Amino acid sequence: LAQSQRPLIVGRAGSGKTALLKWLTVRAANGDFEEPMGGWNNKVPFYVRLRDFAKDSLPTPQILPLAYKPLRDLRDRLSDDWARRQLKEGRALLLIDGLDEIGENKRAEVLNWLTNLQMLYPDVHYVVSTRPATLQDALMRTRYEKLGFAPLRLQPLSVESAAQLVTQWHEAMGDDRSELLPSEKKELPALAE
Repeated sequence: LAQSQRPLIVGRAGSGKTALLKWLTVRAANGDFEEPMGGWNNKVPFYVRLRDFAKDSLPTPQILPLAYKPLRDLRDRLSDDWARRQLKEGRALLLIDGLDEIGENKRAEVLNWLTNLQMLYPDVHYVVSTRPATLQDALMRTRYEKLGFAPLRLQPLSVESAAQLVTQWHEAMGDDRSELLPSEKKELPALAE
């Protein structure tokens, strides 16, 4: 992942594609990647969930920070050219989630959108996620490869890793910073089991 400027994250349903992209978003925003991903610490993440645009136009550069619905309340706090400057200076990390979650016609539109963005902003790091079935279309796969996207396949978790994930997730939810009620936190050990 650290070696690719344009990874295409490929994984089955539930394999963690969205979790990985959100993790990349948070780590980039915090600037706390460890090596070998340290070079991504100076990146400004823009997370785009494609299913939010299944029926709408894809986001323009100036509204990329607002592409993720929970951030749309920040509209008044951003200057019109801030996002465009991040893209132009190559500081942006554009995380595009769920190519498989939109129709085939929209996939061609996404490809054209990415092509245009890459022509305008060649130094941006682009990360796209999809299920394997989306890449069965040879023409679509070839077009992504021509844009420099390198498929990286997510592997399923081992039983031990899955158990560790469940344990750590429930511990994090019981943390003092969690928004759970005390009564909900008491249920976490049983839920983890």
